[in-house]
Amino acid sequence: PIDDYLADVNGRSIEYAGFNLLVGTRDELWHYNANDTEPTLLKADVYGLANAGLDTPWPKLVKAKAAFSAVLENPEPEALLGILSDPQTAPFAELPDTGIGLATESLLSSVFIASPSYGTRASTALIVNADGTRRMLERSFGP
Repeated sequence: PIDDYLADVNGRSIEYAGFNLLVGTRDELWHYNANDTEPTLLKADVYGLANAGLDTPWPKLVKAKAAFSAVLENPEPEALLGILSDPQTAPFAELPDTGIGLATESLLSSVFIASPSYGTRASTALIVNADGTRRMLERSFGP
């Protein structure tokens, strides 16, 4: 059962670097962040997830959620992957100050990140229909 699984993950999360986990069934979806102590049952809504907690209002996440909401009426894997391939960085004035410096904040502000030392490794679009059928498309990227 999901609650047993998440309790086990919570008990062992200290063994790993920070992470986010989405787990669920056709009827429910849970989010767990290793920095929190409790998983969250997600209500039907649009959420965003990057390298921080759920719905952290980083410029790239706000932008991607808006784009996702615009295609939600008729989602297609290619359109979803198009959202995830956006290389546009945020204006300096919109960047958060997480202590890593302006140049790195700028690099990390795009939805799709590409640099010699850090970047997007994969993008996945998963559509689960009401009848249980699924469509999934994934793109992988080199270093």
